[in-house]
Amino acid sequence: LGKNNFELSADMGSYPTYDGNVDLTDDYHVSGEVTISFDADGQFEMFYNLDGLPKKCSDCGVHVHTGTTCEDHDDIGDHYFTSAATDLWTTEGGAVYNSNGKGEAKGSFFLFDGYSFSEHVNHAVVVHIEGGA
Repeated sequence: LGKNNFELSADMGSYPTYDGNVDLTDDYHVSGEVTISFDADGQFEMFYNLDGLPKKCSDCGVHVHTGTTCEDHDDIGDHYFTSAATDLWTTEGGAVYNSNGKGEAKGSFFLFDGYSFSEHVNHAVVVHIEGGA
């Protein structure tokens, strides 16, 4: 996530090597942008405008992770939230997108993860497909 006042943005690209159990033979090529706009109290709204997603992916995740690079799977880490906050980077927390029949998704959601604007700078953003991959 790069910075611009109280907004951070990330250009999305391919996830590094994946060894999970979800069949990725459809060869998704996620692209687009994610922007986070912060309020003074630390709550933020995450906006996403993505394509190259699975068609009609329902309640699929988009999350900030602890890692600060997307170059290597092992460096991306887990969901990013403080011990004083609950992990809301979940379906129940509302950190999801829903793609259309063309594999496109555009929307936003509100979240609080306990970290400030400056603490989010350069953290990895991951777009998941169904099954968490």
